Amino acid sequence: MTCPEGARDITECSADLMDHDCSAGESVWLECDDGSSDGEWQFDEARLFSIDEGSTEPYESGSAGVVIVYLESNRTHETYGTLCDDRFNNHTAQLACQYLGWEGVIRWGNVASNDEYISRSQLESLEVETAVDEMTCPEGARDITECSADLMDHDCSAGESVWLECDDGSSDGEWQVVSAGLYSAEGGSIQESGSAGVVLINLAMSDGS
Repeated sequence: MTCPEGARDITECSADLMDHDCSAGESVWLECDDGSSDGEWQFDEARLFSIDEGSTEPYESGSAGVVIVYLESNRTHETYGTLCDDRFNNHTAQLACQYLGWEGVIRWGNVASNDEYISRSQLESLEVETAVDEMTCPEGARDITECSADLMDHDCSAGESVWLECDDGSSDGEWQVVSAGLYSAEGGSIQESGSAGVVLINLAMSDGS
């Protein structure tokens, strides 16, 4: 049975009827789409959410919170859920914060180890499931679009949901050690004292300040 490349209907195909050299093992099987599946999921957007103490309502919480990812399918279905920490690392967290519009990541973790934003039990009570698993960014990736992930296919619990604390630019940046030495007070002033003294460390900001 052969169908031309541009064929749009089975009636445009040709075949040999009752004339073959096939065995029973060459019989074809099909699994057809009955329209009940969601189709192919695609990434739409992501935001960070928190729940205040004593509340049950999540709200968009700026530069820190649990990652909630929104997906859409080629069948116009939409869904949302959390990002699992499987294979997630510092590099991926950095790119995720930058995608969200922040300068970079300060710290990250999962809700099982830190529930200050949304707890595992809150996610479970809200029936928020994992939407993204196995998110992996190549070492040289500079944008989150260069990363791969499994969408709506996971083996994660609510406790593995990722939270991010992103750098909104209000922090001082990263301190770096410039020099260190041993010092002591002599004659009303502090002077370097060779092999014995109090350790003083000279620091500078990574932004040059």
